[in-house]
Amino acid sequence: MGEIMESLEYLDRNYDYVVMEGAGSCCEINLLEDDIANLRVLEMVGGDAILVGDIDRGGVFPSLYGTVSLLPKRWRKLIKGFVINKFRGNPEVLKKGLERIEELTGIPVLGVIPYREDFVFPEEDSQVIQEKRVLGNLRSPVEVNVIRFSKIANFTDFNPLFRDTLIRLIDFQDDITGDILILPGTRCSTLEMKLLREHGMDRKIREFIERGGIVIGICGGFQILGRMLIDRDFREGEVGSIEGLGLLDMETIFGNEKVIKNSYGILEIEGERFKVSGYELHEGITISREKPLIKVIKGFGNNGEGFDGAIKVLEVGGRKAYILGTYFHGIFE
Repeated sequence: MGEIMESLEYLDRNYDYVVMEGAGSCCEINLLEDDIANLRVLEMVGGDAILVGDIDRGGVFPSLYGTVSLLPKRWRKLIKGFVINKFRGNPEVLKKGLERIEELTGIPVLGVIPYREDFVFPEEDSQVIQEKRVLGNLRSPVEVNVIRFSKIANFTDFNPLFRDTLIRLIDFQDDITGDILILPGTRCSTLEMKLLREHGMDRKIREFIERGGIVIGICGGFQILGRMLIDRDFREGEVGSIEGLGLLDMETIFGNEKVIKNSYGILEIEGERFKVSGYELHEGITISREKPLIKVIKGFGNNGEGFDGAIKVLEVGGRKAYILGTYFHGIFE
């Protein structure tokens, strides 16, 4: 908690306003004793909380009431107001409900935020990708397929593509229908590789490349593009070491401490250079014999030696196919 307080004091010294966003529910009663992602930290700095309810999922009033009722008294008094988010329709319909929740809790409703289809904000959690298969700009001529890994992580990496491309989430058994294929981050690269092979997706990816497709791997998805994922101590899980897709000449070895970095560097592709930044959150070091994608100015990259990712360009049937990967989350922003 000392390190958290030190960070908060730094923010207080350097900024006029600090907004703290909680993670998950602020009242998981089985986890309250160790929860440092919500009201405990707010209490440390004497802050006020606004409880936001997502009415689009349904059950917003029992969610608000239940949360307040289950909170310890000392945290309950931190809640200074409710906000109803993602409301569709006439707000007058909510009037009786708003009045009743105020009566029951003694906490005012500060406002109702309408649902806006034209606003593109990052989703709070990965539940959205379990509920939807098509996202983004439905009129776009460019289709991006994202493999819906079983333990997908950092799924907001492809949010910046929403405005300009159609995003189709595909499962292991689906066909690849897009112009670009993204292998996203995952909490278990070895398991995802096993599932890709079991469902024949590894073959479909190779066929996609032979048609001149573009394949992009991010973090765990980047590791999977290599020849081998070496996990002798089963750090990733029960799968252990496993052959990768073999699309890039590289291996990833697990066993190091997790890399957590804010990183930036220079990305080079087809003779063009771009400044890029992002964050790294990964285990494993990658030994690559391919051309690096990014020259790292700050960060860890593949193995701490100044380069990140890899890129390979293939000539297939008079067209170019691209295979590239990176450890940088947020690279599309």
